[in-house]
Amino acid sequence: MKRLYKDEIQGTYFLGSLVTQSIPGSADGICPFLIIDGQQRLTTLTIILATLKEYLQKSKNQEDKELAAELYESYLVNKFKKGDDFYKILPTQDDREVYQTIKKKIDNPDCKTQDEIHNIIKFSKYYQCMVFEDIEEQDILKKYFKRFKKLAFSTCHIFLLNIYHEYHEKRLSLEQFKQILIYLESYFVRRWLVGISTKSLGKVFDNLYKEVKQENPDDLVEGLRRVLSNYDKTKNWPENDDFYQSFITQTVYKKSDTARVKLILES
Repeated sequence: MKRLYKDEIQGTYFLGSLVTQSIPGSADGICPFLIIDGQQRLTTLTIILATLKEYLQKSKNQEDKELAAELYESYLVNKFKKGDDFYKILPTQDDREVYQTIKKKIDNPDCKTQDEIHNIIKFSKYYQCMVFEDIEEQDILKKYFKRFKKLAFSTCHIFLLNIYHEYHEKRLSLEQFKQILIYLESYFVRRWLVGISTKSLGKVFDNLYKEVKQENPDDLVEGLRRVLSNYDKTKNWPENDDFYQSFITQTVYKKSDTARVKLILES
């Protein structure tokens, strides 16, 4: 991986704990585990390993080819099994078709694997800038990435990766990127102060980029404002009156929220 990056890897990242439940298997079969928490992380790593395997397999270096075979047989498949048991990781039924489509694309000899690797590296660099914000070149982006870290607002990363790509490809100006970050911070802070549960935020940001593009493909800033403004119930973006009332009456000085409170008071 380091050889592919050709750069020193910045910092470290904790992927988090996995929560699994053992499922009884037959004596001659696989003893599977149901992944309760961590499916997206494992699926993403599996796709990365599959792409890396294809890249190494095309190398003229024999050691690379051997490593590709090791990745495939040790981490991607159960070599002597068939059907669903053939795969080391298999998403739940709802996501299985998408996963297998991606897997077939990567296994396809005509697939431009190197382009896929470059895309993964490109988005990884966006992610580095958001998580290790000191490497971000633009001060205004660095400022908001730091603020989001203090707010523990990481659920927006999946949306921001796409926004960062729009910016990198010069389809979004720095000022537009800044305005999007302002809207996102407002959305999170208002919900937090009003006391709306954060449990729904994962689903919000999983689909937000698609919703914004559908709302206004020519102006992502305005598209984001409209989408967030139209949310209701658990996705609600609180109005000014609700926000002001909660700011005055709600107790926010909780031990677990010290960094958030300090950030708000310093703003």
